[in-house]
Amino acid sequence: IEIKPYFINDLQFVEGHYNSVLGPLKSEWHRDGNNIILTVTIPVGATASIIAGDVYTRVGSGTHTFTISNYTK
Repeated sequence: IEIKPYFINDLQFVEGHYNSVLGPLKSEWHRDGNNIILTVTIPVGATASIIAGDVYTRVGSGTHTFTISNYTK
């Protein structure tokens, strides 16, 4: 699983979900001043690569929150 959101300037909030064979997968983000708060939920038994702004990491199942600081584009 790869989570690589695009932060569109005209949007303040985006949420998406997908019912995978392992369970629900969810990604959402919202703006908080110049920061973007990204929250992802990965189903049990899965891992995901998160690529967003200055964040590049792999995570296991569960809900994970990341802050992309001073995002301007």
